[in-house]
Amino acid sequence: ANSVPAVRRLSPGGLISIYGQNFLPAGVAGRGLAGSDIVDGQLPTSLLNTCVEIGTTRAFLLAVFPGQINAQVPQLSGTSAAVRVRVNCGQ
Repeated sequence: ANSVPAVRRLSPGGLISIYGQNFLPAGVAGRGLAGSDIVDGQLPTSLLNTCVEIGTTRAFLLAVFPGQINAQVPQLSGTSAAVRVRVNCGQ
């Protein structure tokens, strides 16, 4: 959102880092992907109850920390897409 220079393009399948604050509740340290998070060969789209939506599609998550999220960009349709971080995803 406030990157310098501004991000103009996302590549499907590419890796992104999102920086901000309060992606997790106070006291939760965050973590990277664990083997048990991978189900049927698929990376999770929710990790520690946090999700990232790019357009209308959830991104695969690799790590979630209070100030940073690492994710893989999903396949996108159209020429523009909003990136949203959802906390307490699915609750």
